[in-house]
Amino acid sequence: MARRKAPVQGTHPDETAISVPDTTGRGDASADLTESIRRRAYEIWESEGSPDGRPDDHWRQAEQEILKGR
Repeated sequence: MARRKAPVQGTHPDETAISVPDTTGRGDASADLTESIRRRAYEIWESEGSPDGRPDDHWRQAEQEILKGR
């Protein structure tokens, strides 16, 4: 069975993410963390009125929030 591919950091939350193979060996835990960050980044993006050109800012903010809550 093929391994799920995780989205690349910095993709726009409303677009299909560019995928890369998971070579970390962490499998689903890594994919789940990435998905949580992606969803939170999308929420942040929506709450700010869906601005263009700031996906990295939203990703970093979401990543900090998710990792801090662990």
